[in-house]
Amino acid sequence: MNRIFNSIAVFGVLFATFSVDARTQPAKGRIVIVGKQTANEDDLDRVARKHGRVVDEVPQIRMKVIELPDTASEKAVIALLKRDANVEVAEQDVLAEPDGIPNDPSFATQWHLPKIGANSAWDIADGSGITIAILDTGVQPTHPDLSAKLVPGWNFYDNNNDTSDLNGHGTSVAGAAAAITNNGLGVASVAPGARIMPLRIASPSAYAYHSTIAKGITYAADRGARVANASYGGVCGSSTIFAAANYLRSKGGVFTASAGNTSGSLPYAANASVTCVAATASNDTRASWSSYGPFIDVAAPGSGIYLTRLGGGYGSASGTSFAAPITGAIYALMMTANPSLTPAQLDSILINTATDLGTLGWDQYFGHGRVNAAKAVYAAAGKTDTKAPLVSVTSPTNGARVTGTVNVAVNATDDLGVSSVQLFRGTSSVKTFILPPYNYSWNTFSVKDGIYTWKATASDYANLSATSAIVSVTVANGVDTIAPIIKSSAPASGTLVAGTVTISGTATDNRWVSGMRVYIDSVRVKTSSTGSITHAWDTSTAAAGTHTIKIEAFDPTGLLGSRVISVTK
Repeated sequence: MNRIFNSIAVFGVLFATFSVDARTQPAKGRIVIVGKQTANEDDLDRVARKHGRVVDEVPQIRMKVIELPDTASEKAVIALLKRDANVEVAEQDVLAEPDGIPNDPSFATQWHLPKIGANSAWDIADGSGITIAILDTGVQPTHPDLSAKLVPGWNFYDNNNDTSDLNGHGTSVAGAAAAITNNGLGVASVAPGARIMPLRIASPSAYAYHSTIAKGITYAADRGARVANASYGGVCGSSTIFAAANYLRSKGGVFTASAGNTSGSLPYAANASVTCVAATASNDTRASWSSYGPFIDVAAPGSGIYLTRLGGGYGSASGTSFAAPITGAIYALMMTANPSLTPAQLDSILINTATDLGTLGWDQYFGHGRVNAAKAVYAAAGKTDTKAPLVSVTSPTNGARVTGTVNVAVNATDDLGVSSVQLFRGTSSVKTFILPPYNYSWNTFSVKDGIYTWKATASDYANLSATSAIVSVTVANGVDTIAPIIKSSAPASGTLVAGTVTISGTATDNRWVSGMRVYIDSVRVKTSSTGSITHAWDTSTAAAGTHTIKIEAFDPTGLLGSRVISVTK
């Protein structure tokens, strides 16, 4: 892609069992080389064995992992290898730590799905026919929202086919991408029709070598996976992994990785073989812990993502670890919508349909913007949305006289899908909705009698918007002559006070208590915007003698109710 971003911190802010800041560390005594296209296998093997023992290799990408003698210097050996005519890449290996509306009960809590328009994308594609390889700690094979999605994988740590998850990170990453959806159970996912290939590349403590990740990507490519994801530290800074990702792309696949959770800038350069993903919050701001830098390509939801957990349950998690598989799942949707698209075409659609955030155009925090599944899938399918949403304020009706509490209701529809509805009273926005129903409870006692107007603006996932006709209503509550009543207060009048004294009060009104105030000896010390108030008074600074406490309550029309309390210090 044009710009890519990396994942130095993978696991991120997940459950209590996961660390908050994922880390990478050089693997002592381990060097990875990748041979040039013109390199002879025998020559490359000779070069490797000249410097140490070959402990692993991936012939498809001409990669060899060398274990050096204890007396050897990694820096010196790398310098020698870089000068060899057979070697394209020589670097120290790195040990990284992990960084239709469905009827699933927790769908309503999964804010990220409507944010990226996943439910609208499902009208065209659900990822069917696509396998997503999850390179991680494994996947729980018995999880009820994952078990039916799994295809055979491999355990590179134990060198067997047991891909069970001993940590939990991989189970959550897999659920973010392709948990079973619309099954009346648990959570929904971005690519509900896609299959999951579990590839365990990590130790039980969740650490993994970059060389093992590269081996896993190559394995996935050779076994038909079209999308591979690794939510691990430093992945986008590894030339070894770039070689494996290029191999995957040669077979029509794409590779996604997490940007990291370091909160700071990382120096990685953009690389066309890897799509690295920063994280956003529900209000489309950058997650404060998300890494940034020149390698960032796109951003995706990563804060408070509700997903599958080890043990068969569900829970909320945060981290770029989940932004990356969400993006990988969008690739799967596009592949289903148009199987003929090349990796370069898929990249282009992903970045050109992203919702631009931050500085106009590409920036180091969001890349090209937050991913937009609905728009990406429509573009992949060759569809163009030219129709803005239809939107109207359906209640109250135009010309109505209203009193008390009124339900303001909006109806909005669109062929691509409504991404948001904004409700206005007059020119002021009072509520923004992401999901229906678009209902707002208006307490007319909070305003004066008179004429008020309402309108709504609806936007779709193609960034087209429309505004409803204006609805004008008359508030007719009548003149309010009843002031708020102080129902309770403390301390009691006549109390002897010392130390810190709690002053409190509650009030009611026939219509609405707008707020309360506390005065001590005519000096206002506390204001509340509700019908209750509490203030801690440090009497050590007060003079000995009698003091007056006044508690006031007021309503929207300015009528006051009060209670005066006299205390002695």
